Amino acid sequence: MATLAVRPLHVRDLPSLGFVRRRCDIVDPRSMPSTLPVVQRQLLGAVPLDLPLDRVFAALIDDELCATVLMRPRPESFRWNVLALTAGSPRLAADDDVYEELWTALLEYGIRAAGESGAKRLFAATGDDGPAYRALRATAFEPYTRRFVVTSTHQAGAVEPPDGFRRQEPSDVWSIHQLYHHVTPRSVQAAEALTSSTWEQARQPVWKRLIGRRDQPSCYVIDTRDGIQAYLRAEVRGHDVVIDWLATPEHIGDIPSFIRAGVVETLGETPHTAYVSVPEYAVDVVGVLERSGFQVVGERIVLVRHTTVPAIVHPRLVPVNVLEAGERVPRGVPSYYRYGGIGIAAIQQFNEVEVDRMERRKH
Repeated sequence: MATLAVRPLHVRDLPSLGFVRRRCDIVDPRSMPSTLPVVQRQLLGAVPLDLPLDRVFAALIDDELCATVLMRPRPESFRWNVLALTAGSPRLAADDDVYEELWTALLEYGIRAAGESGAKRLFAATGDDGPAYRALRATAFEPYTRRFVVTSTHQAGAVEPPDGFRRQEPSDVWSIHQLYHHVTPRSVQAAEALTSSTWEQARQPVWKRLIGRRDQPSCYVIDTRDGIQAYLRAEVRGHDVVIDWLATPEHIGDIPSFIRAGVVETLGETPHTAYVSVPEYAVDVVGVLERSGFQVVGERIVLVRHTTVPAIVHPRLVPVNVLEAGERVPRGVPSYYRYGGIGIAAIQQFNEVEVDRMERRKH
């Protein structure tokens, strides 16, 4: 009987990544992926060091890698982001049911690892149909909002910034946090659990500023007599810039010029593509952006999974070393779990392949 094992990715597993047949990116639009190629991030995640690098977990059937999940720890905010799911091997057929079962097992393992590391929440965003969404829901991820992804390419010409436009200052953090509370529904606030540190700007080393590196996002505000009425963060990745924003209803009409002014201030006239995330509770902004030349390119459901609430343990989740009565549970997480004798679709496929091989040998 074939056995499914789930464990952290090892360096020796990297050649098997070439057999990936399906990749599902489920990154939260508010979280920009790393500029490193996927294989490099997986290699870094395989290094056994306690560093805030991406974590990669692998599902293997009879020691053959069949699926992976890529996660990014954010220890400063006690959260992990689910970035991508992959599946495929020489003997694994491209079947949604198989993907769902493998990804469910991987997410269960990742949730346990995140909780043991001190994370309180895991976040992901994906479409509302397909094996990725079903696997997330099967592991107790709960949807709490939708986000539209809107894009715009570089437009040459002068940009007139809105009145009150300026760069964010350290003393603005409290006001931006109050703006977030003012424009964000309470249910979303409870799910995201953001603190003022979200809007703090870390100081960039002098040597990075001298060579022109933009590792830190550029942040701007619209400051009026009534205080800060809008906030924008522009995060540069290659030729793309990801925009996160907040604005009062009275300043929704200023958002297109606010975005363009912030991008020009950050990149100058460098060609780029801007990606703007618009939550469903501010859907009116989509129409405002479209009238200014932006285009909607996608829609995603954002989900959260809490690690500090009681969870149902599935009967098929069994630790490798079963403790005898009276033994103390060791500290830490087991290095991997095994799922044996459960007859899931992926294992059934592997068993059918072995039966076919045996039949051919007889003849």
